[in-house]
Amino acid sequence: MQSDRFRRIIFVIVTCMVSLPWLTPCGVTAVPAIVIAGTDQGVRKVFGKRDPTKPTAAQLDSLSGRPSLTLVVRQDQVISRNLLISKAEWNQIILAKNRRVVHEAGMGAVEKAVDFLFRIDPSINMQGSKPSEPETEPRKDLVLSTAPFVLLQADRLSFAMDKSKKLPVLAEALTDTMMVNGTINTPDGIFFAAASRICYREGVSELILEGNPTVLSGRRQIKTAHPGALMKINFITRTVSVTGRAVETQL
Repeated sequence: MQSDRFRRIIFVIVTCMVSLPWLTPCGVTAVPAIVIAGTDQGVRKVFGKRDPTKPTAAQLDSLSGRPSLTLVVRQDQVISRNLLISKAEWNQIILAKNRRVVHEAGMGAVEKAVDFLFRIDPSINMQGSKPSEPETEPRKDLVLSTAPFVLLQADRLSFAMDKSKKLPVLAEALTDTMMVNGTINTPDGIFFAAASRICYREGVSELILEGNPTVLSGRRQIKTAHPGALMKINFITRTVSVTGRAVETQL
């Protein structure tokens, strides 16, 4: 009985949250609309201000037709795995008063609510059908730097924002399906990075790549001889460092 009552309470609460924006005047719907927008888009601002962590159309347009960039490759370098962001570090940041953590992944707010209801009681049927199997998630974009312009793209992004800064101070990009992509656009040219995981820390101007790391500049491809090796990209000095041997090919 208690379980049935709990499910009914959850169903009513979620239904009210989903239905409220369509059942109340515009002045009242502002609050639930902001809540849903915040859930769907992390901490994206919804008061008409542009979110600096999201690329503008002009920034994306600037990536096309750019010349490749000459990179310096350093092999057999020592790259500490402590540069990768751990779960314990994320937990510490969550507790910090002047910082907030944003996770961008998964379904939207309404889809999550329906999926949650279906999981606690498969007999619940909203809109005539149960939640469908999740499709490939859309890629999320995250601007790490504007000079040079550095963009991360992945289906799972986590990043930390400091109250005094507009861009992330810490970021981690992961993927369940495709490779994580990094794009570095400098005044002299452009190059691209790909891996299963990419980590970033503000202040060092570096991307740490793990899991089949690859860099592409024009027709020049730089990979690690071992898929488990780490790669470090300094996008200021335009240096690619590799633990172990680097393999270069011309495509």
